[in-house]
Amino acid sequence: MATLDIRGLDEFARDYSETRRRIVFVLGALDEAAMQVFLDFQTCAPVTIEPGGEGLSRRSICVSTPAQMIPEIVRALVGVNVAVYQIIAV
Repeated sequence: MATLDIRGLDEFARDYSETRRRIVFVLGALDEAAMQVFLDFQTCAPVTIEPGGEGLSRRSICVSTPAQMIPEIVRALVGVNVAVYQIIAV
């Protein structure tokens, strides 16, 4: 059985820089409440919705943000009852 090399994941988790990364959030639904969370973060934090990023599917959105903002975004989404199924760094 092959082992999983998670060194890159560990480095990503410890990244407290302001370096923006492209992140795809796969949600239960990209409804009005979810979209409002991303719009709110866009106005007050270093979060940018990628051009065309909200049109990936009815359930996903691509944003550019520092890694340290990901838990904050997830917390806000859960706060408005939006399920987060996957977070992918692209």
